[in-house]
Amino acid sequence: MFHKTGFVQKSYLSELSKTTIKFDENLEFDVVFKCFKSNSYLIENIKGDLEITRITRTVMGREIDVTYDKINNTFVGDAILFYAFYITANIKIKEMKIEKRHIGVRTDQLGLLKCYQFVKGTIYLPASDGNLKLPYYVTKIQKNDLTGNDIEVLIENPYYVEIEGKKGDYKMEHCSNQDISVSLTFLYDPSISSKPSETSFTDNKKKDSFHATIIDESRPQSTLPSESTKEVNSYWYEIMSNERFADMFFVSSDNVKIPSNRCILYKASQAFAKIIDETSELPVTINVEEFNAQIIKASVDFLYGKNDSIKGKEIEIFKFAAKYNIKMLMDACCSYFEESVNPSNVCEFIQIAYSYNFEELKQKCLKILVEKKKEINASKFADLPKNIISDFFAFF
Repeated sequence: MFHKTGFVQKSYLSELSKTTIKFDENLEFDVVFKCFKSNSYLIENIKGDLEITRITRTVMGREIDVTYDKINNTFVGDAILFYAFYITANIKIKEMKIEKRHIGVRTDQLGLLKCYQFVKGTIYLPASDGNLKLPYYVTKIQKNDLTGNDIEVLIENPYYVEIEGKKGDYKMEHCSNQDISVSLTFLYDPSISSKPSETSFTDNKKKDSFHATIIDESRPQSTLPSESTKEVNSYWYEIMSNERFADMFFVSSDNVKIPSNRCILYKASQAFAKIIDETSELPVTINVEEFNAQIIKASVDFLYGKNDSIKGKEIEIFKFAAKYNIKMLMDACCSYFEESVNPSNVCEFIQIAYSYNFEELKQKCLKILVEKKKEINASKFADLPKNIISDFFAFF
């Protein structure tokens, strides 16, 4: 279905290059200066189903019509004057659908969630070949000291539906001591397929979103940069590791001073952010009595983009990350634990899993304890906490 609509666009013209007259995303043309002798202009590269109905120029405040040669798409003009281009165009009218949906979670349910655990739901919107399915996640996150919010609601949007007037994923924060009761408006084309395109699916997996990595788990996975970003990481590492611009220092247990940058650490850790906010002197100095310079330096390098800096030091680095609540670093170490757990280290890894509620690591460790019990050091197994031993026997 089409509707004929009028548009007008005003502009000065160039004698050196083309001037693009843009009316809409799909309606535009170029005005190109052709001849100094006759001051003629050519209209070319017409985009869209449009017709030029009038061209005017403004002289001493008056709008005067310009003769337009429709056959040759030319007119005579003067670059110092202001021109107006009038067109009519056939605009396709699309049917749109507006739906209201409600998300509700009670306070007593929110209170059961531990940090980085979530509950999942789905929003269904009617489409031509079924229902659009938009999964949403209600996740317990670290408390925002400014707002008091500790719940994040994320709606994944592979169909680019407009949610409250915005396309893409929809995110909001909430406080766990109040019921979530939100009504949202969804605007979309009902003729779109209920099956997201391959491009949409791929883009969805790449989103820089906390929940893009936890669809099937109760904790965020590590999102280590891929091969394609190594060059970028190297670039930023070179910049951030320049000691000349350090404005924060760690003093290690072996009395070594490790330089760092407040802007990186403020973003990486709420614990560091609190220290920085409460310190008036520069540079900021943090005494770290439990960890040596090698562990601190490797942790800082990882935050600067040097992804392999933690290799071979994951357990000690995890302890450092846990002390200062550096989530990204904890996730990277936990990914290593999941990949490398075996009978020789399972007793150590399972205690980490239980302490920080890493469910997948917990299940992998329990499975190894059961299946490889004969290969596990008996004294280490006997020293495991009672709750782990209890779950071990229940796992059979």
